[in-house]
Amino acid sequence: MRNPPTPAVENKEQQTGEPSRPTATTSQQQQQTIMMNALDKSLRRARRNTFKTLALVYLAFLICWTPNSFIFLLWNLGLQVDNSSVVYRITVIMAVSNSAINFVIYGFKYKQFRKGLKVLLQCDERLARNVTSFAEID
Repeated sequence: MRNPPTPAVENKEQQTGEPSRPTATTSQQQQQTIMMNALDKSLRRARRNTFKTLALVYLAFLICWTPNSFIFLLWNLGLQVDNSSVVYRITVIMAVSNSAINFVIYGFKYKQFRKGLKVLLQCDERLARNVTSFAEID
């Protein structure tokens, strides 16, 4: 025997037993699209800013450490290196200064870093006592 034909289901609620959700109107969809585009744009800007900062930090690292590393390589290859020469001392100073340069780069690039630094340098006990992380500083 053949099964009797099933009646056509008119909406999703009848089909699945779940209440159907109202569909968004065109204006709501447009607003959501605009918000998503703005969020996407903001995220791209933040990523680009992070990439630029990391590129600056990497470039500073290369500039500061390459001369000293080259002299160290020459010394490892058996060449005489005068550790008291002005050139060697300058390369050591450049290598050590890399830590301070990173600090400056982050200070220029990130507003949140500057605000946290102000809290630390001002030594304002009231403000510092209430802050448990730099994320809370606004």
